[in-house]
Amino acid sequence: MNKLTTTNTALVFSLLMVAIVASSFLVAAPLCHGGGDLEDKVVERKSASDGGCGTCSSMPLGADDAGSRGTIFSDPVMAEAFEEMGFDFLMVHIYRKSGPDSPAGIAFIKNMNRWAGETGHDYIVNLENTVRPRGNHAEFHRPGFFFQPTNEWLETCLKSPHFRGVCYDESEHWIMNGVDITGGVGAHENFRPHFFDAEGAALEEAYQGNLNNLTVLRSKLFKFDPASYDDLKRPMMFSEHVFPALFPLFARAGVAPHPKFLKESVLPVAAAVALGACRQYGVPYVPCLDLFGPRGNRASRKEWPYHTPQELHSALQFSYWTGAHSAYIENINYKDSLYRNVDGRAELTDWGRVAREFTSQYMPEHPRTILAQNFRPEIVIVRFPDSDWGQIKKYYLRRNLYGASNLVPTKITGEWLGVWKLICHGTLPGTGLSWHAKGFDMRYRLFFAANSVAVFDHLADDPKLYEGVRLVFMLGVHIPEKTVSTVRNFVRAGGTAATVPRLAPHEIKSNYSGGTAVVADGRGKWILFERADDPKVKNELAPLLGSPNELRYTFTNGEVVFTAPENHAELKVQIKR
Repeated sequence: MNKLTTTNTALVFSLLMVAIVASSFLVAAPLCHGGGDLEDKVVERKSASDGGCGTCSSMPLGADDAGSRGTIFSDPVMAEAFEEMGFDFLMVHIYRKSGPDSPAGIAFIKNMNRWAGETGHDYIVNLENTVRPRGNHAEFHRPGFFFQPTNEWLETCLKSPHFRGVCYDESEHWIMNGVDITGGVGAHENFRPHFFDAEGAALEEAYQGNLNNLTVLRSKLFKFDPASYDDLKRPMMFSEHVFPALFPLFARAGVAPHPKFLKESVLPVAAAVALGACRQYGVPYVPCLDLFGPRGNRASRKEWPYHTPQELHSALQFSYWTGAHSAYIENINYKDSLYRNVDGRAELTDWGRVAREFTSQYMPEHPRTILAQNFRPEIVIVRFPDSDWGQIKKYYLRRNLYGASNLVPTKITGEWLGVWKLICHGTLPGTGLSWHAKGFDMRYRLFFAANSVAVFDHLADDPKLYEGVRLVFMLGVHIPEKTVSTVRNFVRAGGTAATVPRLAPHEIKSNYSGGTAVVADGRGKWILFERADDPKVKNELAPLLGSPNELRYTFTNGEVVFTAPENHAELKVQIKR
């Protein structure tokens, strides 16, 4: 195995490009990479020179055109840059003037179909900036405000074999803070609910209302089958998520939730909820690499993008080696993100050159067989999706659950915040899971150590979900008896479960008297605790939490370990067989 090193971001960009191509990489056997469209490409290699690769998969890479000054089908410079960077698909935003019931809206889709047909590229329609009337279908329950297609608009989209579906952007942000929040309206002014109006509802009703309306929207209005990594060529309903709160809900509704890496996200947390949804519900794992983020990272509000080229490369590398079915970069040309127009020609920025080198050199030279559906976590958090991520009251944030003023975060809904601090070896504050939360006073960092973590919802009662798992946390407001029984069987077979006493089986907590207690059960044990920061909890679980210097993921066909020995922006990766 060869070890290749990357350069520090402080070096000149030309050396950065060398680092990207020869990124820190250990692998026992070479794999293979194929080009093409958004479908997960599979290539059979049979020659003796392929190192025994077998069946391999690439990661289609796309771009998001949010904030663009033109359209891909009318701007030759954008089209030139798109091709030069080797993108496979476009996340294309539509606007109010091109709504689904307008001639301009139909014409826009026809132009996208023409562009896709001529180039062979796929596209997904992003709905962040278009019309959002109140939901109008007999099966909606207390609907809020969201995009709904007309028959003509949807039929026009479906005429293209390159149409891959629609994306409801920043969905949980809108659920909690209103549908106008990303348009500049404060979270406390003229609040309009998103998929379900949860005001006055109980927590379970808020969950069920969103689940129902999302399912009806997908199945009855779009008539899409549930999102699945088994068939990536058909249109699906997608969503983008700023906060790591509601991934299982969307996945259960048949919607593929996209995590945002970079942005203000905590990398292992965002990956855990996305990979957990993929494992539990079979939805695709498609990261959005968002160049927006904590402004302090690059010292000045005027510096754009807010994430460095090295961070972008590391996020691409992380997506690739955690088995993403595809990924995309946001934005392509907002404030000249990836390229600038110089005398009518595309000139790539440092960030654009990272994208080009990743598609043209890194992926072909570092082929993979790792895919997200083969992820087998060693640590699992099981909890009811209550929408708590550590939110606090700010101009653009409401301190609520599901957008209802009567539902607020509690000590119970926030239990997993402290557990994530434990999982990440004390590097998180324990008060939130985003740079928008209290306690995130440190500069942005990409790397956090964690040991192969996934998040499942309260319905994770299939014993197969726990194959390869070593530690289960049961947390939150409610865990059904069937799930508790599955976890208990996992423990009796030799596993470890850590939980608050109220969620433990009766026989396990019958003699509990407070603090942290260890209770044997079959060949395994239960750790009952009241505070995740109790040193006894850490001591009991230390052998299962992994190295404080490694971000690790386990798959059926290998193990992926990320480290950042030089700085938190520069990930190095080892692939172990």
